[in-house]
Amino acid sequence: MDHSTYADIELKIVWASEQARHTERHYYQSINFWRDFFPGTLGGRLIDAPDGEWVTESMPANDLIPVYADSNIMTLPKGAIQPIGKAKIRIAPQRGRFYPRRIIAGHAGITAEEFLPLRVLSVDEKDFQIDLNHPLAKHEIEVSLRVDGSRYTGKEERGGRCNDAVYEALISGIGIQKPLPQGADFYRQEGFYRVDEADDEIFYRQDRLINHIDPECSRQIAQIYARYIEPGIKVLDLMGGYESHLPDVDDVDVTGLGMNAREMEANPGLNRYVMHDLNRQTTLPFEADRFDITLCSLSIEYLIRPLEVMEEIVRVTRPGGRILVSFSDRWFPPKAIVIWSELHPFERLGMVLDYFLRTQGLKQFETETVRGLLRPQDDQYADRMLHSDPVFVVSAVVS
Repeated sequence: MDHSTYADIELKIVWASEQARHTERHYYQSINFWRDFFPGTLGGRLIDAPDGEWVTESMPANDLIPVYADSNIMTLPKGAIQPIGKAKIRIAPQRGRFYPRRIIAGHAGITAEEFLPLRVLSVDEKDFQIDLNHPLAKHEIEVSLRVDGSRYTGKEERGGRCNDAVYEALISGIGIQKPLPQGADFYRQEGFYRVDEADDEIFYRQDRLINHIDPECSRQIAQIYARYIEPGIKVLDLMGGYESHLPDVDDVDVTGLGMNAREMEANPGLNRYVMHDLNRQTTLPFEADRFDITLCSLSIEYLIRPLEVMEEIVRVTRPGGRILVSFSDRWFPPKAIVIWSELHPFERLGMVLDYFLRTQGLKQFETETVRGLLRPQDDQYADRMLHSDPVFVVSAVVS
């Protein structure tokens, strides 16, 4: 093997929880075929595979991450919780939620520098039970790799850090969206307050004719939507605005529902729009079964009564139609629900999935994530951010 052979790699991890199918896509730049490695037979097969062709292997998670151990489930007194950060914040644990392990520094060999997550399984007046196992420790995982583009020659490799891309992806948050059988405590009323509780009409009266994510992130969302949007269908763009992140498909009838008329008038993807504040009135102004697909892009974090809105989305989407909710890691902090900023990005994915699971009339639940792509050079933040904004999507079919 030539020590100077490099490639950009797309990694795809597919796994299933009891409730949903999950797909994680992660891109890596400048992988060196001599220094870096992949599990099982994947590395050798990728070397021999034509560029762009997938190589796939299914394997137990314990081949990729630490083995599940019953000893990693333990009960601790609430007094074991350590304050974190300069502000000395002391977390009040909640069932089903994830927290950095350093909150129990001094117990189970955990140090104050450890950021890997733990999950809280239960809480009572004095104690709380935690799980230190990786969420996927008992799962079968399908791993796929392909060269994204073409291989190229860089400086001759002379050693250095070896990268295990699959392991690094698995410890970056994948699996945190897995639902807990007894449910997670996402629904405390105070979590759905906002910093700015003034009338939403005041906030959204200001025109924001801007892109809220970078072009690559928008393109990835459009590619996911393109799997389901075809000529002749009716689409509802919920909480819409200046940009709908739609694929380029002819003869698609798109209705926007939002709170700023000028933004929606400037959106070339809309055939028409309706002004409506979902936080004031959760009932949608449409008849039942009107739409083939309902989309909510980059806005789910602003809903203060999301379960009521989900029921309405199901009502106006025809049986066999699909609902897709996408989000990234950028939002307007004053108007986002408080809990949103408290959650790990994959925990946000788990909360949105929980919205879906709690809503009657849905089936075939899926989540998908896309991370690690390079930010376009012409993006306004290219000089400060190397990677494109991440993509998180939850979808289901109306039954």
